[in-house]
Order: sequence, then C-alpha cells, then structure tokens
Amino acid sequence: MEVCDCYLGRRKIGTVHWQNDGQRLTVQVSCPFEDGVLYRALLYTGFDMIPLGVMLPRQGRFVLQKQLHLQAKPVSVHIDRTLPGEKHLPGLPLALSAFSRDADGLFRGSWLDTELLLFSLQTGAECPWAHLLCLASEVEQEGRQYAVLCTKNDRCIPLSDMLRNGGMIW
Repeated sequence: MEVCDCYLGRRKIGTVHWQNDGQRLTVQVSCPFEDGVLYRALLYTGFDMIPLGVMLPRQGRFVLQKQLHLQAKPVSVHIDRTLPGEKHLPGLPLALSAFSRDADGLFRGSWLDTELLLFSLQTGAECPWAHLLCLASEVEQEGRQYAVLCTKNDRCIPLSDMLRNGGMIW
C-alpha cells in the first residue's frame, strides 16, 4: 500500500493508505476523533475532488475504508468538517463552523492551498473591510450576508477560480 496525507484545512491530521490494482482503488483514511462534529472525506487526485463518505468513530479515531472503480492516484484526502445538520455556505466548500474568528472579527478558513477570508455584511453597519468588497464575492445564508475573499500565494483570486481548481460546487 502507498501513503498520502489527510488534511483539515491546511493542517495535516492523518494518513491515507491506498492501493490501486488497475481496476479498483482501495482507500483507508484515519484521523483523530473530534466529538460533536461530522467528518466527510474527499479524495483529491490533483484534478478532481471525489467524495468518499462520512467517517465513522472507531477506537478514538475517525476511520473510513472505501473501494472505488477508479484508476487515478490519490494526492491527498481533505476533510469537510461540519456540525450535525449544518450546511455549507452557498457556493463554498466550507461550513461557517469551519472558519475561525480572529481578533479583528474576520473569519478565516482554508481549502486545499487557498485561504478564504469571510466577513459579515450588514446594511447600515460599519464595515472595516469595505475596501475589499470589489475583490470579494457575496454569499448569503439564513438571511445573513457575508463577503468572501480567496487568497492563494498572497494574491487575491476569484472564488470561481478557486472552485474550478480543486474545489467543489456545493
């Protein structure tokens, strides 16, 4: 079996053992268990993101084993972490709980090699990041509006480019 890494955001959290017999790909993913959240494993081939399924708790770890009719070789596995019943922000590969809030009130998350910056938009309220609005995309969830800015290699990129290059349309 060969090995690649498993990531939560940009942080390596586990290992992936895989074997390809030319017809089928067998994948075994293991990472630390986190109480109260769901982990969904997504296989990244360098070109496509393939959902593997929900990981199950076993002996203090989240684990998943899957066989796929696929000839591609895994590059990595990425974890989609959500609270039970939580949905992704529209058009984004992350749920709001996957973002961490910094001291300035800016929410930060990452997907593959892209950092996502999220800030709340409220009509009539002061917005310290208003100068970034021309670079941001707007998303709305449950009546709340957010602006999202994607950066890669310290450069702003359009959300559509991030989704085309390894992201998934949610």
